Amino acid sequence: MQKLGDLNSIVNVLSSLEPQYIIILPHVRTDPDALGCSAGLANLLMQLSHKVEIIVDEEPDQKLKYIYEDSPLNVFSKEFLKKMEKPDLIIYLDHHSEKRLNQRIEIPHLYPQTQIMIIDHHLIEAEEKEKFYNQKEFKNRKIDVWIDKNRSSVSEMIGEIFLSMNLHGEKQIIFDRATSISLLAGIYGDTGGLRYSNTTSRSYFVCSKLMRDDISIDKISDPIFANKNLNQIRMISKIFENAELNSQGNLIWYGVTQEFLDENNGNQDDLEGVCSQLREIENIDLAILFREIDANDIRINLRSNENFDCAELARFFGGGGHIRASGMTIKNQGTLKEVMQLVIHKASELMANKQSH
Repeated sequence: MQKLGDLNSIVNVLSSLEPQYIIILPHVRTDPDALGCSAGLANLLMQLSHKVEIIVDEEPDQKLKYIYEDSPLNVFSKEFLKKMEKPDLIIYLDHHSEKRLNQRIEIPHLYPQTQIMIIDHHLIEAEEKEKFYNQKEFKNRKIDVWIDKNRSSVSEMIGEIFLSMNLHGEKQIIFDRATSISLLAGIYGDTGGLRYSNTTSRSYFVCSKLMRDDISIDKISDPIFANKNLNQIRMISKIFENAELNSQGNLIWYGVTQEFLDENNGNQDDLEGVCSQLREIENIDLAILFREIDANDIRINLRSNENFDCAELARFFGGGGHIRASGMTIKNQGTLKEVMQLVIHKASELMANKQSH
């Protein structure tokens, strides 16, 4: 399902709200778009006199702190939950499922009557659409949804929302420097610096409205795509040197063990962006990076070009994402080597099926 709800319905709801307490829940393991859209929306809602808090599952990557440093962001804990007042509105950003909340799932469960808003750009399955319409997942709630996989990022969608509110509303919302940086970083993160195929004329239009003379775009893009230390570069070079190729030369993969990270003084954050770099190798249709979180927990990144649908492979293993960038976590299904064999076999099968049609 490519689309559910629309821009106007969200604008109408947000425009009619009296000042209230709103919490924003981005997806677990926040990336630039999740942080950018959350910080941008929080800053803009506060201009409308709402009390807003962003609640994340774990401390975000410190190199991305510039995206949210002026925003009311808190890391979830049992102590925080005890002190938290009842929210009037819960907003899911950059995801549409309680599965992407991890421990924060306690929040919507603690307040089953609280209104929910969902703004996302990930593909939604038909069965999940049924959950929304039939209230199977969110019983006794009012739910407002805008899911559109044709948007490059949720940061782009947040920009659209407030541009529309400014066009039709009485109060003009200011895109201050902090808000513009947050949303630009989110758009840049999910479009690869406006290079990926999900970049549209709409993406450029929203960026043009966000860009200011006092913003240096390299200060936004470098923490996402550059600024790697020498140790990280050396570790990545070993991944490239030892990555495996299929016989056709269009599928590349590598499995990162905890032992490998320890030997190279690396961590999981150092692996961000590596899968995309593998995909950029000539003739590669699909790149897969396997990451051993622990003995029973394998995280998998998928990146592809127009010749392969990452999301189809991810959904087969219970994951999800976009056509060109997806991921999944496989737990308790074997060792890293066994999981790699399982996923590579399925990926090869899907690639062969596509080539035969």
